[in-house]
Amino acid sequence: MRIGKLGVFDLEAGRYAYVGSALNGLEARTRRHLTGQGKKRWHIDHLMAVAEEREALLIPSEVDIECSLAGRLRSLPGASEPITGFGSSDCRCRSHLFFLAPQAAARVKELFTPAGEGAERP
Repeated sequence: MRIGKLGVFDLEAGRYAYVGSALNGLEARTRRHLTGQGKKRWHIDHLMAVAEEREALLIPSEVDIECSLAGRLRSLPGASEPITGFGSSDCRCRSHLFFLAPQAAARVKELFTPAGEGAERP
């Protein structure tokens, strides 16, 4: 698949996690991405247009925590970054898209959500 100006990629079937920010308009941006429709403005729009399943974990914050959250995903055993520069053109991170092997996918929610509580704010 073509991901904007990043190029053409052959992505492995499976679960992926993407970290993005929307300091103003979190719900609207998320809704737009989850539909997988509309003009492709961001890297994630290309992937969401072909995704069979879509889910979002929202972590509201008044400060930009995008790179910190990406770091948490990066640290998961079984997480890899399949496309350099995906969603990270405005920071120093290698990528904000992660392929999740089954053991990593099983841990994503617990990594960000304490048991029985709302989303953690780093």
